[in-house]
Amino acid sequence: KYADKLPERERLMVMGALFQLHSQRNDPVRAMEIYRRLIVVDPSNRIATNQLALLHDARHATDSALYYYRLQSRAEPNPATRIKVASALLAVVDVAGARALYDSIRIEDSLFAAQQAGLFPAEIAYAAGDRAGARAVAETMLDSPDDGNRLSGIYMASAVARTTGQLATGERLERERVALQVSRGVPEVAFSEMENDVYFRGSPREAVATLDRALARAAWAEIPVVQRPYYQVISLYAEAGAPAQARRLLAEVRRELPERVATPGGERAMAALEAFVLLAEGAPANALPQARDALEARDGTPAGCAACAASLMAAVFDSLGQADSTIHWLERFLAVPLSERMGPDSWALAITQKRLGELHDARGDRTNALRHYGEFVDLWRDADPELQPIVTQVRARMAELQRQGG
Repeated sequence: KYADKLPERERLMVMGALFQLHSQRNDPVRAMEIYRRLIVVDPSNRIATNQLALLHDARHATDSALYYYRLQSRAEPNPATRIKVASALLAVVDVAGARALYDSIRIEDSLFAAQQAGLFPAEIAYAAGDRAGARAVAETMLDSPDDGNRLSGIYMASAVARTTGQLATGERLERERVALQVSRGVPEVAFSEMENDVYFRGSPREAVATLDRALARAAWAEIPVVQRPYYQVISLYAEAGAPAQARRLLAEVRRELPERVATPGGERAMAALEAFVLLAEGAPANALPQARDALEARDGTPAGCAACAASLMAAVFDSLGQADSTIHWLERFLAVPLSERMGPDSWALAITQKRLGELHDARGDRTNALRHYGEFVDLWRDADPELQPIVTQVRARMAELQRQGG
């Protein structure tokens, strides 16, 4: 309303923020246009370069995000801007470049590296495929006096533990993280045990019962509505075979958060949740258009979690019995850079590798079946005893295929 009365620089900053952040007038493309104009007016404007990097990153335009982070770092050469460049290098799968830049930051300012970027070596290790190294670095933060570093360390260590089939360790760490958050006045609910029951233990009824109890406790009610992890809960109910509970919460989201649901990103998220619920209701053909809508918002912004979107598409096609399309989307999951997959890997990597092995096996493709079965067995070689029968079963099938091949 009053933007035209401001000087051009300030007007562009206000309008950029409006179209980037407003719940109803959100328009990322227009925000990017405005921030580009702001750079012309003020080439060293760190807000413009930072927001352009973030907006491009949200669209998975990682090369462009790297370009703007580098612009920002050249304008303000300090460890805080340089670590953003290092993170962007991981996103474009330049692990060596990210490592070299981090090392130079550590030499230049060891205090910043320890306090503000102490977990970056874990991100580098994970991006390089070194899960054990990533977990080892994360575990050095478990006793950190800094709550932020400790929380991030717990999250990373828990994620890697679950990825490698060490469910009990992952669940224990998740409980520690939630307890720490509660002690800081941030109410949360631990979901890892329920997720493990659904994805790995084959105990969906137990997961539903536990989830019902969790949502009935005060901890859930104490979480502000706008911060409640509705997406996680609704998708978990659906994948546990409880579509009625999932639909009840979907209606609650629409009722309590109408402005958020109406944004392009909100519409995309609701489409994904609708797909999950339709799958649970045994209607994969109806779920398919919803899952496709979840790939990209109407403003062109792709799903924030590319691995999650690929996993959902694979689940829909698998339910439809379309093996070729299922394989395509499972491979799309694996094609997502490791730097973006630490969270999704914790619940989907083992399932993805095993299912790809099974699908190639069913097609008589012994080479690819053995490759993916082998990836699964290697991933879960140190899995908890309760999961070892699955590993043994896959090993036996691999031995049979190898005998068949002579």
